[in-house]
Amino acid sequence: MPIIEVPWVKLPKSKFEQLKNGMSGVIFGISPEYVAKILYSKGKEEYNLRDDEKALDELKHEFDICHKLYKNNVGNVPKPLGIERLEIYERAYYSFIMEYIHLPRGDELEFLKLGKATNLVKEEVDKAMDIELLPGRDVLNPANFFYDSTKDIVRIIDFGRWE
Repeated sequence: MPIIEVPWVKLPKSKFEQLKNGMSGVIFGISPEYVAKILYSKGKEEYNLRDDEKALDELKHEFDICHKLYKNNVGNVPKPLGIERLEIYERAYYSFIMEYIHLPRGDELEFLKLGKATNLVKEEVDKAMDIELLPGRDVLNPANFFYDSTKDIVRIIDFGRWE
């Protein structure tokens, strides 16, 4: 699967470090152990963090999928903590709080390690289907998993498109 290039979502500096972003969410480091995902929308020339009920529903869905995977020991997913309001930029936004994974993401791996990691993701996808979850079409996107080469495991992230 080709790597999907996502432009950097440029936001003003805040008390939390902006770590990464995907097609619809920005990840902020809120402590050495935890990160927060906040959804965004793109305006004509700027990105806006979302604080609407639909964003809350989408984050709850992602939390529920991650929690089911976590409790069934599938995908080595980050430990999900919950949905909280995170105060940033003088407002509080709905955010999905989870464990901070300090590993290289798939899109940061060299070719051979990426191939190995992708095969491990496929094995975890089979396990997810065994517990009646349907992975999103972007599950093999290298930006949606981390690889621990010392333990030879992948850690899957981003469950917004899962069912």
